[in-house]
Amino acid sequence: MGGVGETTLKRGEASPEPLGGRVLKGRYRLVRKLATGHLGVVYLAREIGTEARVAVKVLHAKYAQDDKGVKGFRRLMLALAALSKRQRHLVRVYECDRAEDGRLFIAMEYLECRPLGDLLRQGGPLEITRALHLALQMAEGLSAVHGVGIVHTDVHPQNFLVLGEEETVKLIGFERARLKSVGPMDPLLDTQGLPRAPEYLAPEQIEEGKISPQTDIYALGVVLYQMLTGVVPFRAATPEAVRALHRHTAPTPLKALRPEIPVMVEANVLQALEKDPKWRGNTVKDVVSEFPHELAVERARGKGGPIRGLRTALQAGKDRARSLGTRYGTASWKLAGVTGLLILLAVPLGWMASARQAPEVSSAPPPQQSLNTAPRFEPASTREPGWKANEVPLLPSQDSQGRTSPEPSPPAPESTAPEVGKPAEELPPPAPTHRMAESPPNARPLGGPRGKVADTRAPDTQAPKTKADTHGGAPDPTEVIDWLLKHR
Repeated sequence: MGGVGETTLKRGEASPEPLGGRVLKGRYRLVRKLATGHLGVVYLAREIGTEARVAVKVLHAKYAQDDKGVKGFRRLMLALAALSKRQRHLVRVYECDRAEDGRLFIAMEYLECRPLGDLLRQGGPLEITRALHLALQMAEGLSAVHGVGIVHTDVHPQNFLVLGEEETVKLIGFERARLKSVGPMDPLLDTQGLPRAPEYLAPEQIEEGKISPQTDIYALGVVLYQMLTGVVPFRAATPEAVRALHRHTAPTPLKALRPEIPVMVEANVLQALEKDPKWRGNTVKDVVSEFPHELAVERARGKGGPIRGLRTALQAGKDRARSLGTRYGTASWKLAGVTGLLILLAVPLGWMASARQAPEVSSAPPPQQSLNTAPRFEPASTREPGWKANEVPLLPSQDSQGRTSPEPSPPAPESTAPEVGKPAEELPPPAPTHRMAESPPNARPLGGPRGKVADTRAPDTQAPKTKADTHGGAPDPTEVIDWLLKHR
């Protein structure tokens, strides 16, 4: 299909004179008709000399009668030709000129594509990720048009073309467009009497014929509503009833029709459908401001595990903060970005907190005691049944020459717990009767602090738990964070 998106004439309407086989201005040889619409006929053409395929739209003869309108229309097409060279989401316009018989024609790129309207009629509502992916491209193209002072005025699904497996979007259908510099009520072509799809008309467009960028924002909101729910927000038996609903009735919330739609996506679409233009946002980009973040979250939810989802969400938060900086200034986006990152980090931090079953014991050393009153270390096998876990035993004290107190100590058990409150390297060497498991060189036991040796002996069910034992043999969450930072 060509890059014009024309609809077919209704039964009973006159068909224009066919031009197949003719050459326009010595540059384009018309091959065959592609589509016929209210404004003109679209042909597949070959460029003379290169044989490149081109879509040529020839307007009906009546639109070439007003010299003022023709001059303004050609100025509009010239602006689009310059813009389409650098904006990939607009159909490429090559030129606009008069044919030998005086009729206007527009030469554009030929596209193998499908109109968005056909996709919606065939498949109903789109997948959320697919809808957001297309919506971002639609908004980019429409925003570029507004940036050069053009109002499209005819935004609907048939004027968005979807190309290829990656589904690149192209905006078409500029025959009704207006230049803001000309004035909202001064048409470039006399198209006021032509029928329009009432489902995509803004309230001010219906009541007073006012045209502004907010008019396009409203129509885009209708298209996004249809993409996400499968239906337009206002439906009735007659066009007059549809127009009345646009003017006086609030649309049904999107989540009432499809609960899985993200809350922020629903809020943005409903804002675009406000009756008063000043409440719809200043630009098209305001309509899709939350879409990049929501698209990243939806894609992470469908692909990979929690680690990938967390990383994608963090990156989306970073991108969101950057977009806020563009809209609201540096100070605001920094505050919003920090707040968003803290919310995202609350999930893994909460998991880490829940994994720690026992409270950490202070690492401060015990107070100094005299040699005669120092408590003895009691092995688990000799403790009384009433021994409490919070009564932390100490190792035998030593004097300044390294001699232990004269009070005899019981024989060492097979498995003992290290002294709580001291780092592992400060503990005295184990007695010869202690047997410790050998570990391969360069191995760092899971659950132990980085660079320190953890006790690998079988745990004593009656001994107090140390920091290395509190995870039930699972890796310390801090090591998971280290690994994430190392492999990000």
